[in-house]
Amino acid sequence: MQTASEEAGAGVRPGIVSLLRQIVAEEGVVGLFRGVYAPLAGAMMENSVAFASNEYIKVLLGLKDDESTTPLGMLWLSGAGTALPVSLVTSPTELIKTVMQVNRGTGSYYSTFKLVVDSGARPLGITHGWTVTALREMAFYGVYFASYEGSKRGQLTAGGVAGCVGWTISYPVDIIKSRVQAMGHLPPGTADSRIASVAATLYRRGGFKAFYRGLGTTLIRAFPVNAATFAAYELAMSVLSSDVAPIISPSPEPAL
Repeated sequence: MQTASEEAGAGVRPGIVSLLRQIVAEEGVVGLFRGVYAPLAGAMMENSVAFASNEYIKVLLGLKDDESTTPLGMLWLSGAGTALPVSLVTSPTELIKTVMQVNRGTGSYYSTFKLVVDSGARPLGITHGWTVTALREMAFYGVYFASYEGSKRGQLTAGGVAGCVGWTISYPVDIIKSRVQAMGHLPPGTADSRIASVAATLYRRGGFKAFYRGLGTTLIRAFPVNAATFAAYELAMSVLSSDVAPIISPSPEPAL
């Protein structure tokens, strides 16, 4: 639904209900899950890489374990630093997902992968759109981790708030990213998929609103997904900390 909203032409404002009806009418319920396997597999790798990279970068920056006293700007910097490793995971998986969702006649994932590689503008078409994906991840994860800690300090539903804020900030870049990747598999000369050209075309056709088409659908998904993601992260860290502490902490000397 998010991709369908983003791909709607200028002047077209499909609502969530109408999109649901259209997809189900044309393809059945299974159409709602087209292209789900690539982002599902990617999500597992993405979250692992994102949280691990963020923790590692915080160590490199010398940030304290007690994040309640860490400046939010430094937390933004550590989050933004995850863009490079994360985009190496998200760029190819989202490229395959986008191609499958835009080209409804495409068959298996193998044929989609072959299509992307064979018809890409570069020798390895699977890398098409990596730059704009990295820019989106930088915009998203910098705000994501900083707003999570900030909202925790304000006693808000931290994970959901972080997801919504992160997507709101990075959504225009995601719109451009989806267009770049959707156009990248076309034969050379068919369309100009450069980042600046795609952004200019979007603005010319729909103004600033074009960069936020489909945001409502994304935020409806973002709040529960990211609330659950951070809840799972905090639980895992709590369990791991309690299991590791007895191992790394020296045993007290026995009383004489």
